[in-house]
Amino acid sequence: MEFLAELLVNWLIRKKVVSYDDKELYVYSAYSIILTLSPMIITMIIGIIVGKTLECFFLIVPFMILRKTAGGIHLKSHILCVISSIIILCFYMKFAELMNKDVTILVIAVISSAVILVLSPVDSENRKLDKEEIIIAKRSIKKIILILLGVLFILYFGLRKLSSYFSSGILLTASLQLPVIFCKIRKRLPNDKNMI
Repeated sequence: MEFLAELLVNWLIRKKVVSYDDKELYVYSAYSIILTLSPMIITMIIGIIVGKTLECFFLIVPFMILRKTAGGIHLKSHILCVISSIIILCFYMKFAELMNKDVTILVIAVISSAVILVLSPVDSENRKLDKEEIIIAKRSIKKIILILLGVLFILYFGLRKLSSYFSSGILLTASLQLPVIFCKIRKRLPNDKNMI
């Protein structure tokens, strides 16, 4: 991703859109934008390939909205992150397709939302939160969850097929919080070797 940011900024410099003196700032900005948009880009590419662009959009939107505030696992390697993201997104797309088109959609979203409310915000080793950030995130996540559940209920009664993808996006966010929580619990447990 740094390579793409660097490539973009070098092109902008060649076109005299930005100054070489500010290159570092523009590379950082481009990197941040690419990083933020990468889930949407990856999902839309998958959607185009499988012919389900709208469904993929409805899966990734709640994830992107929640993920920023709720947190969860982050991988250190960008390549590993992209590969695992593709696999995970394909799994959750298939899950949304198989999900019953009845009240199960709502139950899964409500349970996932409860998990997110209890666990959020989840910081990782790559992104530690201070006390003020945690307080702000907890307030924000409650509002975000209420809005997303409201949208889900509207979809459920109007566009039920898309509501299963939307619900799956909420579940995706909750499931990416769990590995971080399990790792934190594991670190707090006494070491078996020390107990002997």
